[in-house]
Amino acid sequence: MPVFSVFKAAPQDAAKSREDVAKSKLRPPTLLFPRQLSFEDGTHRVELHHFGVSHIYGDGFSSRAMPA
Repeated sequence: MPVFSVFKAAPQDAAKSREDVAKSKLRPPTLLFPRQLSFEDGTHRVELHHFGVSHIYGDGFSSRAMPA
């Protein structure tokens, strides 16, 4: 049974009727990374990881850690 069968329409169709979604514009990413990207502001460190294709080709994983 499809997950969206409990909805009146598929989620992407239902989203089209939301005003905030209708006003948004999709843009291509401005920052790309091959496998890992880390950055920190002195208080927090954020790590972005790409482990390969998951649900879609652009899937990534992020984690936040305190600096050592």
